[in-house]
Amino acid sequence: MRKIKVLVRRGRYSRRHVTFVCSVFLFGVTCLGLMASVYYGHYDPINLLSSVEDSIRGQFRRWSPAGYQNIHSRLNTALHEKEGCMACGGSRRKARSSPGAAAKPSQGAVTPAGTSGWPTCSLRWAAASGAGPAKQLNFSVSVLTTASDLRPSVFGRLRSHPLPYGWKDVPEETITEAVRLLNDTWSSRLFDRGSQTCVRCAVVGNSGILAGSGQGTAIDSHHFVFRVNGAVTEGFEKDVGTKTSFYGFSTNSMKNSLIAYYKDGFRKVPQGQDVHYVFIPAHSRDYLMLTAAIRGIPVTSGPDKGDHPSQYFGTNQGANHFKILSPEFIKYIKDEFLNSWQMISYPEVYIPSTGALMLMTALHMCDQVSAYGFITENYKDFSDHYYDAIKQPVELYANHDILMELKLWAALHAQKVMQLYQRPSNH
Repeated sequence: MRKIKVLVRRGRYSRRHVTFVCSVFLFGVTCLGLMASVYYGHYDPINLLSSVEDSIRGQFRRWSPAGYQNIHSRLNTALHEKEGCMACGGSRRKARSSPGAAAKPSQGAVTPAGTSGWPTCSLRWAAASGAGPAKQLNFSVSVLTTASDLRPSVFGRLRSHPLPYGWKDVPEETITEAVRLLNDTWSSRLFDRGSQTCVRCAVVGNSGILAGSGQGTAIDSHHFVFRVNGAVTEGFEKDVGTKTSFYGFSTNSMKNSLIAYYKDGFRKVPQGQDVHYVFIPAHSRDYLMLTAAIRGIPVTSGPDKGDHPSQYFGTNQGANHFKILSPEFIKYIKDEFLNSWQMISYPEVYIPSTGALMLMTALHMCDQVSAYGFITENYKDFSDHYYDAIKQPVELYANHDILMELKLWAALHAQKVMQLYQRPSNH
């Protein structure tokens, strides 16, 4: 330091030069420190950047809501222009397939890609230019839980929130045993796809609006069909189709559906080699059932102890047939789209409905999405379910805000992000 002062006094170096060199040196030391921390596992680089971004975004959102919406949309558009269709399973290059790793779409129309790398048919274009709920869609959010979520930075963050939004108060061994089975090569995406294929998905709810609708052929024409809970198809093929690609449920909702709708024809959940199962982690029992299903053994503990998953999902189901939603994805759906007053009044039971979570999953994974059997403005004119022998009123409970979901579907339909099946009351 004394030599530097002497050189400065003699005019060999200016104070500006010295300040610049010192700044570069300090910056280099800081970068090396961060790189070492990342290398040795103290920080996950993506989540390190994410936490900084979340902090800045939270402040900016409070200071200028309108400005936040504008920047959020522009950043999403820029992200997709650089990375391509990330949530569809790949960037500009085609997703690498692994035999039997995920469902494969039937041959569909190949649509030219836009300058962003994702198909011009994609709902992401409408979302990028839309308003309201469409602006809130964040296609960089991880939809499914993978083994990478056990990294210290992610695991620690998830342990700070209770189910279904995190892993707080759940035995650590229950989580780690299940999540370690989720090999990233098949568990991080729902299906394999070529980046140019316009993937069309139908999400089928169980609303009475489908009774006599004649939509079965239209539903089955999609590449993938999502169904939930009491998904009765036998005897209702003309109205709801027969095809099932993904069955969404929590262990609790599946078992309750098998009991409640048994007399209506729901004797078993959809089964077959083309069916994949998407768990909603509403309870620790979902992780226990997932572990048993992947390993092909009875459930080892909890309220379902001794249950054989094969009685629900059939035999010879490979590990690739089982997925589980990320708690952070459920939290994102709740925070950004369905943050109901019921969350305040009934925090221990409130969660977006199974249908809502499956529809939002499809919106983040597919290029085009059609919703059938979801609640619409004239829901009181239809029965609760399409398989009701006698018209039943739609029941609203505290664990879901169905009316808030109604407004969300109507808004996304109006913004052309998805197609919502509707029909007049006197049809």
